[in-house]
Amino acid sequence: MSDTVTGTTNNQSVSAASPSRRRVRILDTLRGVAIIYMVFYHTLFDLVEMFGHDWAQGIFRAQDAFSVYFTGTFVLLGGVTVRFSRNPALRGARLFFLASAFTFFTALIFPGSAIYSGVLHLFCIGMLLYAVAGKAIERIPAWVGLPLAAVLFIFFYNTPNGWIGFGEWPHIEIPEALTWNNLLNGFGFVNRQFSSVDYLPALPWLFLFISGVYVGKLLDRNLPEFFYRDWCPPVTWLGKHSLIIYVLHQPVIFVLLSVLHMIIR
Repeated sequence: MSDTVTGTTNNQSVSAASPSRRRVRILDTLRGVAIIYMVFYHTLFDLVEMFGHDWAQGIFRAQDAFSVYFTGTFVLLGGVTVRFSRNPALRGARLFFLASAFTFFTALIFPGSAIYSGVLHLFCIGMLLYAVAGKAIERIPAWVGLPLAAVLFIFFYNTPNGWIGFGEWPHIEIPEALTWNNLLNGFGFVNRQFSSVDYLPALPWLFLFISGVYVGKLLDRNLPEFFYRDWCPPVTWLGKHSLIIYVLHQPVIFVLLSVLHMIIR
């Protein structure tokens, strides 16, 4: 997640390694803000769900109104940066093994709070999809692809809830044949017995990832200086190293809270 996010300094498209490109640092800063919130959110989750601290319950529940926006920002920026990855297939394959390890260990250690289809799983699917179909995706103009992907994201948003459509409009129920055993949870086809922390299935979130690809196309041109400036170096640094932070922050938080819990008791 620390691929070079750049914009051209003229109107001609150049390769990702070209010295005429500049890093669009504001994207790193935004991703840094998103990862800070993610650490905050998962700290609250552990306090409430793992350690049973009722005092944090209200704060944690209040995040329902905000968490989706920060998660969406993280996913959107993942789509932006995949365009600048030198080898999205290799990166996606690495994330596959990392995501699989996450699922295995969380299911083993925290059976009720396992991660089956989280951020890493989604980014793995997105990167592998881009490696296979990136050229076809890139052929679609951003002014067509971006709104189309956004509309599809909204259309499929309630797939995990058992239906697809546009809110109050007539919608389509997901067939029970797709949800009865939860084996297709990675696509969003689940029943009420399914449980996963950080659940981001391909439907709808892959379309937000693809939206990010088209945002990246729009950024691949001359931009105002505002976009290239490093507005907050510490936060920007966190954004550039968001993958390693995401991988490590949950076990680190759990260990720290466990130690504090033992000391306070």
